[in-house]
Amino acid sequence: MRIYVAGPYTGRSALQINANVHDADVAGREILAMGHAPFVPHTMTRGWEDDARFQHDPEDLSTSDFLRMDFEWLRLCDGLLFLGPSPGALAERALAEAIGIPVYESIEEIPDGAQ
Repeated sequence: MRIYVAGPYTGRSALQINANVHDADVAGREILAMGHAPFVPHTMTRGWEDDARFQHDPEDLSTSDFLRMDFEWLRLCDGLLFLGPSPGALAERALAEAIGIPVYESIEEIPDGAQ
């Protein structure tokens, strides 16, 4: 199965962002070890918020741009691992539920993917 990892990304500090990305990355590795294909948006876009072009101009990337991209990837997935609430993760979860993608609250809930 293709499993989308949803959870907090932003935080009050760079340290919190790093911790959130680390947690999502670890989850992705565990999903891969179970025999599934993880999609971890945290690692794909890590550091984009540091680009000055995206911090000052309202025409540059916004949260809605990231969610639009994330929703496109989520629609291709077979399950969603929910690591915890944030505005983005809650929106991703709501979309998964609306289109019938199973939502898992923990790694242990994901069925074994070994063939």
